[in-house]
Amino acid sequence: MKLLRANSLTFTSYGEGSYDDDGLWVAGAETSFVAKGSLQPHNLGASRQVLPEGVTETDAKKFFTKDRVLTANSLTNEQAFETIINGFPYVTIASGDWGDTGLSLDHYSVILARKDKNEDLT
Repeated sequence: MKLLRANSLTFTSYGEGSYDDDGLWVAGAETSFVAKGSLQPHNLGASRQVLPEGVTETDAKKFFTKDRVLTANSLTNEQAFETIINGFPYVTIASGDWGDTGLSLDHYSVILARKDKNEDLT
């Protein structure tokens, strides 16, 4: 499907972080990759409830892609993937894997929120 190749976003991901011997947080290794997909405005509806406090509909985007884009994981100490859209920093706050649904098109549905609109996202 051509729609899943319409836009390209460069995501930054961070490997597993850990605490050093002094108890200080050491971030994981940073890597970047380009994901092709369909970038769309975040629409009103049921997904509205997933937005963090302070982030409005105009501060969020949906991105449909075949590439694996992940949120933060407290179990593995991994940070959420980040990207820049129109000069503003965005962070992945939700990612749905549609690979096991029986649809003919395996993809991820990702919700991105402006990182600078909520201090909990920074």
